[in-house]
Amino acid sequence: MEGDKAHNILTRLVVTVELQAGLDAALEALVRDDGARSAAVVERSGLLLASAGQGPVTESALAALVAGVFKSLTALSELMGEGEVSTFQQAGPSSYTVFNLLDSGDALVASFLPSRPERQVGGALNLAIAKISPLLKKARSGGASPGLKLDAGSIDSMLGNL
Repeated sequence: MEGDKAHNILTRLVVTVELQAGLDAALEALVRDDGARSAAVVERSGLLLASAGQGPVTESALAALVAGVFKSLTALSELMGEGEVSTFQQAGPSSYTVFNLLDSGDALVASFLPSRPERQVGGALNLAIAKISPLLKKARSGGASPGLKLDAGSIDSMLGNL
């Protein structure tokens, strides 16, 4: 892989207490204040980072499927000469669900009652995205710790202690 794609795959997400609290607060507000039945933030690999409300599917299934759906839609979109898919919606008899790909490459998924049209949830989703995106960007750009530098002497010393 080249360029930004390789860089994005290799970035780390550092989940701090502050990040978790921020994600939880944004999702809880989406459920409590804006009428979402459930909301979740899914890391680009399929790891569930946070959720609120009560959805019709298990959180682990949701997380794995959301990551796969965005990867598949993005690949299809690129084959058709389009850019990356950033939002898609599903309206059915039991829910109106919106999937948003965030700038960080992670996803926000929110499900509403089917009677809530898009125009009623757009502002709430934009507000949640405005709260969540900077948190995830900061968590990814915080950088990884440099790790240990081992030279021959330190390796011998460490192995000698085993």
